[in-house]
Amino acid sequence: MSHPVGMAVRLEHVLKLRLLERVMRVEEIGDSIAGESADLPVSRRQADELDRRLRRHQKAPDRASAWPAVRRRIKGKLAHRRK
Repeated sequence: MSHPVGMAVRLEHVLKLRLLERVMRVEEIGDSIAGESADLPVSRRQADELDRRLRRHQKAPDRASAWPAVRRRIKGKLAHRRK
C-alpha cells in the first residue's frame, strides 16, 4: 500500500501518543473505512447478525444511543481511568 508523501505514519509514533489521541486516530480511521464499507464482502453469518440487531433495534428504538452520546461516555470513562 502506498501513502501520499508525508502521510505515512509509523506505528511506533502512534503508540507514543496519549490514549485519548490514539482513540481519536482510530475513530478517524473507522470513519474513513465506513465511507468505503459498501466495497467489503459480508459473510452469511455477519449478515444474519446484522439482521438480528436491526430487528432488535426496530422492536425497541428508544434503547439506542446516538453516536455523539456514546463517544462522550467512552471519552469520559477514558478520562476517568487516567486519574
